[in-house]
Amino acid sequence: MADEYQNEHTRAERFEKRRRTTKMMNYMLILAGILILLLIMLYFFSGDEEAGDEETEEGVELEDSSDGESNQNEASGQEEENNESTDESNEDTPSDEDQSTDEQEKSDEETNESTDENTGEYSNFGEEIEVEQSDEENVIQVIKGDWPTYPTEQEEPHSIDLDKGSQDRQELEEASASAINGNSEDITYWWFGSDGNPNYVEATIENQTDGEIYRVHLEWVENEGWQPQLVKVLEENDQKHRFE
Repeated sequence: MADEYQNEHTRAERFEKRRRTTKMMNYMLILAGILILLLIMLYFFSGDEEAGDEETEEGVELEDSSDGESNQNEASGQEEENNESTDESNEDTPSDEDQSTDEQEKSDEETNESTDENTGEYSNFGEEIEVEQSDEENVIQVIKGDWPTYPTEQEEPHSIDLDKGSQDRQELEEASASAINGNSEDITYWWFGSDGNPNYVEATIENQTDGEIYRVHLEWVENEGWQPQLVKVLEENDQKHRFE
């Protein structure tokens, strides 16, 4: 009887032990399943977040690129507008250098025109005539040219003789008349002066045909005679006072 009770007790313990073991294994299987499920869920969620981040980054990059291209296009367009505006401004507004050049050319043209007009007035005075405006007192214009020497009948050594009727005076009158292409009979010879220079004379004369007063500068050329060097057109006769 005792043996049967002991056997039954032993079987009960085994059964209980087996039942606990089975229950424990079931718990472990359930926990393992839950763990596996959690891992699977984490894997999928992580993949979706990375994909979302990548799409977000691509979206930002595309947006930045689009904004950059837009800004670049705007900047390029603005620069082109500025360049066009600058070009138009440069075309419409002449530079200081261009204005200065134009003014100088205009001034030169006016000077040349004035010189041509004056030269035309005195072109019959001789060859290679040049006429210049003068700042000298009582002098309007200065006439330069290439006049021939008036042939002399005097011999060397030459000495100035300005007395009326002398050979030197006669040749001086003819030479000064030739400088203005005038006739000695139509000219009044107001004064001849040399200032002590034996080879240089200034003759103040008046052309009666037009009333012009001239001062003719003459130089003695050895063995040839008196040659006009230049002619000054005077405002008034500054030698007339000698005879009043």
